[in-house]
Amino acid sequence: MIKKFEKHLTTLFFFMTSVILTLVLVLVFFYQVKLDFSRKQELFHSQLLDLTHQLEGTSSFSDEWLSNLEYNGHLIIHIEDQGTPLFYRGIWTPKTERSKLIALAKEKALQEGIDTDIKHYSRSLSQSSIFKIKGEHQDTYLGTVLVLSRKSFPLTCAFGRHESNISEHFLSVYLLSRIGNTRNPLPLSSQ
Repeated sequence: MIKKFEKHLTTLFFFMTSVILTLVLVLVFFYQVKLDFSRKQELFHSQLLDLTHQLEGTSSFSDEWLSNLEYNGHLIIHIEDQGTPLFYRGIWTPKTERSKLIALAKEKALQEGIDTDIKHYSRSLSQSSIFKIKGEHQDTYLGTVLVLSRKSFPLTCAFGRHESNISEHFLSVYLLSRIGNTRNPLPLSSQ
């Protein structure tokens, strides 16, 4: 009888310990996921500030600078001058087409009252909140859309052999950051 009781107690103790350890591991996992997402949001903010500072505070930028920022940060950068995309087409190819991701970002911004298709008369920066979008292949991105006024001084954009001068225009900037598995190398764009 005591042996049977000992066996039941051992089994009960084993299951209780297993349940407690499983719960602790699940809690640690969710905490780590939340911490990782917060870190990615902070990095995204930093990249956004860097891009905004470059576009607002300097008189030129190049495709090389955009390519480095995009590749190193797992970003998709799309810039339009009053609705006309600049020559820069991106350094890597996401699973979902860039144009579809940009359209999703444009929809999210429009829901917040930021219409990138109309001329903005304000000299201030208009920016959407940071949102999440999912591509067609379950690829997930953090994103934001901002509209910058460039009336203060001309901006020269050097894209390979192409050079654009932007003066008295408004730039619409779409910034998306791939989240999820970013350890694998990004496929380079063939464009």
